[in-house]
Amino acid sequence: MTLIDVMPSINDLGITDNIDRGSQFTPELTEAIQLPASWADKVDVYYSSAMTPERDDLIRNTNYPESTEKLSNPDSAEEPNWTLATEVDDWSSIHSFKLELKDGVEWIEGENITINFSMEAPNASEVDQGVLDKTINPTERAAWNSFAIATDQGQPVEPARVGVYMDLDNSVQLTKLGEGGEHLQGAEFSLFNEDGQEIETGLTTNEDGIIVVEDLLLGSYKFVETLAPEGYQLDDTPIPFDIELAQQAQIEVSKENAYALGSVELTKEGEDGELLEGVEFELQDADGRTLQEKLLTDENGKLVIDHLKLQVTIS
Repeated sequence: MTLIDVMPSINDLGITDNIDRGSQFTPELTEAIQLPASWADKVDVYYSSAMTPERDDLIRNTNYPESTEKLSNPDSAEEPNWTLATEVDDWSSIHSFKLELKDGVEWIEGENITINFSMEAPNASEVDQGVLDKTINPTERAAWNSFAIATDQGQPVEPARVGVYMDLDNSVQLTKLGEGGEHLQGAEFSLFNEDGQEIETGLTTNEDGIIVVEDLLLGSYKFVETLAPEGYQLDDTPIPFDIELAQQAQIEVSKENAYALGSVELTKEGEDGELLEGVEFELQDADGRTLQEKLLTDENGKLVIDHLKLQVTIS
């Protein structure tokens, strides 16, 4: 028995059909493969840095019928130079491995073998952004592994490929506050990427004054307020933040809104309806604190005060 596993890499090929497997990124092996303890003395394990190793070992003992096309090496095939685990200095450089049944060992019909190996995905900054895009079907952004096995005099067989894919796991939380520290519901924002494209619109703060956006591609972003809550001033100053990792702790940003300003016009009249000039008033807030004093009506009996915040009274 001979088994060859070709691990995923960009532009990799199937082992028996030499057809593009479609891998979109290249994960790295982190350690030697793990076999069941019962198989420790049954097989020899070899490793290679070749991404497209020659297939010759698979057909070394194969008897092909005259009418059957023989397994061939692709044009890009490399000499594998198989080595033992003790000779591997850098596991990330290994892209294929081979198992060979030791002399005198027989494969028992119906016996299964489980091979475990661990691989590490590349950093998000090292892959095409489409690999991380959840709007794309995972099968179209995966990395694909497959192996081929030949036993006795039989022809090599390659079972179905197995794929892994990368997903984003990041988020940003925006908290909207009033100048008094109150959490503001109903503020609306748009989200722009580093190219100035509006990628989200109508993002609205909830009852806790919060917006959460998840699974963003790497890059620089900014929130821009498009609608302020009632009673507060709109502030469209951008709120920037950066997504640097595919998987990272939640980013938290906040924005404070000033109260909306208004104006009031007071007209002072006498009992007979005459307009009264020179009547003095003071301006108080809702708690009775004096904000302005010695405010006088003009010759038309009017007193106009601009730039008022909410909840003030005149007495």
